[in-house]
Amino acid sequence: MELTLENYEIDKTGDSYDYDMILINLPASDLMVPPTAPAILKGIAQSHGFKVLTHDFNVDIHKIFCESKSEKYQDLQNYWIAEGPHSQELHNHVKQIYDYIIDWLAQYSTKFIGISVFSVWTHIATWEFCNRVKERYPNWKIVLGGKGLTTGPYINFWSKLTKIEKLMQFHEIIMKKKLVYHTILGDAEDSLLEFLNGKLYSPDFWNTTSNITLSYPFSNFDDYDFDNYKGIASRLMIPVISSKGCVRSCDFCDVSSNFSKFQSKNGTRLAEEIIYLSQKYNRNEFVLSDSIANGNMKALSECLIEIAKYNDSLTDNKIKISGNWISRPPNSIKPEFFNLMIKAGFNHVTIGAESGSDKVLKAMDKKTTVDGLFYELNHMRDVGIGAIINNIVGHCLKSFQIFFYILI
Repeated sequence: MELTLENYEIDKTGDSYDYDMILINLPASDLMVPPTAPAILKGIAQSHGFKVLTHDFNVDIHKIFCESKSEKYQDLQNYWIAEGPHSQELHNHVKQIYDYIIDWLAQYSTKFIGISVFSVWTHIATWEFCNRVKERYPNWKIVLGGKGLTTGPYINFWSKLTKIEKLMQFHEIIMKKKLVYHTILGDAEDSLLEFLNGKLYSPDFWNTTSNITLSYPFSNFDDYDFDNYKGIASRLMIPVISSKGCVRSCDFCDVSSNFSKFQSKNGTRLAEEIIYLSQKYNRNEFVLSDSIANGNMKALSECLIEIAKYNDSLTDNKIKISGNWISRPPNSIKPEFFNLMIKAGFNHVTIGAESGSDKVLKAMDKKTTVDGLFYELNHMRDVGIGAIINNIVGHCLKSFQIFFYILI
């Protein structure tokens, strides 16, 4: 249901603002990889003439409030992750952090403040921060987006909720309390532009991308200081999205329920984006931060061919890539493809193997076998591609899962 401007009045005097939107990240965060969504949305919005600033306040918390000490930072992060109870001293410390964030934002004039609620780990900070804003600047227009909106409230959040609210999704709770101006559910590549142009939808409207090949303007990381991130294995990797959704529907996974269909970028376009970001930010390591990197083998092949050519033209700082991987039945991928991967710098994968039992894999609807996993692992080992294997300890059939959920 579309909402008209009679319902929500948007200030159209954009020239009087420093920014159309400031996109921020709140705790908790491990600071391994720079946040992906704000950079994607800034790239899209600015290409359409909107002024957007992004800021990851987890970096400020690490540098300013934790004096760049990782152990101190992790202890503080537990406030937003662990259930508690927490000391009054810690509560006061966190309140100082919220006031710091608000004071930082108050330096600028902006139409909207966007918060990326990436996961349930962000529920407590979003809730408490929005309440604090309501006390100090009740007229600020806060907009929420991210996958964490459409989950149930994180367990460490339950003490603040009624029995009914515990059964609601996070976005329903936050709108019920009238803590924010608007929420954007689902994909925001198109809907953010519509929102900034004054077209609003009901807060429970689910948005999907209309661009099948995801050929949007490239991500914009201009506001990021990459040196503030720890990286993976102490190596900073710039996140890039190559696809959305998954080509499988494993019974334990919620990806297929979050995406109505699998979408992937054109392989050549993806290669151009990676090369562009590498040259612009003088970085050569990238992580494909989507659910699976090899959902569209044709597009992935096209991408790797272009990057392999680019790497051949370099003497050093060649592009390196890592990403999530699904194993396929034996011989589905030809041996020469693994040689192409290593030439293109695709040197590490995280494989959702889940089980070493064909019976369990079939029950999970994995559409592969143990032999398929080892076929790929052996070829990757031969060419020098590293791998991490994800496994699930214990698995129950869907019928039992549904029965169990009903019981609780």
